[in-house]
Amino acid sequence: MVFQKKSLMSIPNGAQLSGEIRYQGEVNFSGEMHGDGEIQGHMLIAHDAKWQGNIRASKLTVDGCITGNITVFEHLVIGEYAVIKGNITAPTICIQRGASVNGKLTMGQQPVALLEAKKSLELETSLNQSVNAS
Repeated sequence: MVFQKKSLMSIPNGAQLSGEIRYQGEVNFSGEMHGDGEIQGHMLIAHDAKWQGNIRASKLTVDGCITGNITVFEHLVIGEYAVIKGNITAPTICIQRGASVNGKLTMGQQPVALLEAKKSLELETSLNQSVNAS
């Protein structure tokens, strides 16, 4: 698994994607996605966005529609226009009035498997960076 190293990726309204997104940095998503995402950084799912698939991110702000499971390693904000159908795991979650969540919420200490996955991603990223620097 290789993460592209860039600071910002923006997917505009009207874009339709299918497959997987793996990215290191900030992602602003306003389009439609059918597939999974793994983001090392902050991801914003805008008000007009629709995502069908699982999302794993360091930080996530949702104001659009997600059908799939969400795993966040730092902090999750669920905005007032968000509609989420799926299970959510995050150490901290902020849910604004008006948001709709249909699924299991797991907050607090992260399960061991999540911590191990995060450490593995950090190690792989650090190895990729040292290889690319050579």
